[in-house]
Amino acid sequence: MKDRLDGKIALVTGGGRGIGRAICLELAKKRTLVLIADINFPNARKTAQRIIRAGQEAKAYRIDVSIKKDVDKVFQQISKEFGRLDILVNNAGVSFLTPFEKIPEKEWDQTLQTNLKGTFLCSQAAFRMMKSQRSGRIINIASGASRSGGMVSPGLYNPYAHYAASKAGIECLTRSMAYEGAPYGILVNAVSPGPIETDLMRKTYSSRKRNRLISTIPLGRMGRPEEVATAVAFLASDRAAYLTAKVLDVNGGLLMD
Repeated sequence: MKDRLDGKIALVTGGGRGIGRAICLELAKKRTLVLIADINFPNARKTAQRIIRAGQEAKAYRIDVSIKKDVDKVFQQISKEFGRLDILVNNAGVSFLTPFEKIPEKEWDQTLQTNLKGTFLCSQAAFRMMKSQRSGRIINIASGASRSGGMVSPGLYNPYAHYAASKAGIECLTRSMAYEGAPYGILVNAVSPGPIETDLMRKTYSSRKRNRLISTIPLGRMGRPEEVATAVAFLASDRAAYLTAKVLDVNGGLLMD
């Protein structure tokens, strides 16, 4: 078995920065043709340019994963230009820190529509292509929040019930899709990151809060985007050919169940 992905075509949503960008770069190292889709097209283009400068292939698209018309347009372009899609990584997502009683309906809707509906729309479009190919990999980015509800560690709570709910939905959707995709060779798994050192995390957490969090992680540090990316690349490879409906934790031991 091999972990290289020579000639495979992968679409990564939310690939313009952070974990999404790291996933794109890792897949490119495995010789995948990487299609980067992001609501922020300049960011997607930057990721694509970085991959191209390294001698690999990439293309950028603008997409709002919560809008079916946007999703259909991108998948139609992929079908027309490449004729197939081997790997879909549903990474696009948003989060807001708002106490439950104060969550505005608009913020709730945006979170669920981007995170959960976006995963549904992109996966449904990918399913149709992969079903005709009788092969494919769908990898969803979940979160430890789906089980903790925002309780990051003892005494440290992130008020984002809507985010936690959306990620719990992604885990359930992963299992449903895995069952329905199995007869067609479509493997569906998820990666569930814990605290990851991203620009967003650094902006959200004060040094004191960050150090407090690190003190509760068994491995004694926060994760890196590249470590989430290697988990995604593994699930996309032949080494994971007998894995489906799995949620793979990448959290330094913070959640053990």
